[in-house]
Amino acid sequence: MQNIISGAHISTPDYAMLEDQPIFAYIVNIGMLGEGIVKGVWLPFPTTPEAVSTALSVIGIDGERYKKWFVAQYVTDIGGLGDCLPFYPGRNELNLLAHIIMEMDCEDMDIFEAALESGSYKGMENIINLALNLDCCAFIPDVEDDEDLGCWHVGGFDFCDVPGIDEFLKHIDMEAYGRSVRESESGDFADRGYFAVTV
Repeated sequence: MQNIISGAHISTPDYAMLEDQPIFAYIVNIGMLGEGIVKGVWLPFPTTPEAVSTALSVIGIDGERYKKWFVAQYVTDIGGLGDCLPFYPGRNELNLLAHIIMEMDCEDMDIFEAALESGSYKGMENIINLALNLDCCAFIPDVEDDEDLGCWHVGGFDFCDVPGIDEFLKHIDMEAYGRSVRESESGDFADRGYFAVTV
């Protein structure tokens, strides 16, 4: 994860807690940062109002002289998520997202990570909308390019009883066919495979 505070050392959270908390945010007091003081603390999500209040107190947010904070760094095991989250998230939105993530099964998590890694989702509203609508998405693991996608789609048809099918398939441009499918679905290739919104 990228540290946006130039020259500042940020301690790392307890990674063992990532099993229970899908997102850690390093929150920093903006006012003190403007004075040359880095005052920050790790806050796990999902969280509670009490934990937020304690964290804000630790970094000196008093509602008078110091009112604003931002996230300098995220730590998460979810591929692509840390790079998509904003520096100024609403804590309720971040909490909601963390709760939704905790309810995901392995298949949904694969789709979610592929979508995030495609780079098409930025900002809390878009990420939450994605997380709530994974049933409207398709993910094909290990499909890396248009040719793979074309082969995957053609391979899904049952041609066993069609005479001369092997000779016929030699004449199909799998890359062109895959590109046509990807463009019609507005799909993307991610590190893990192919991702598309199906609705």
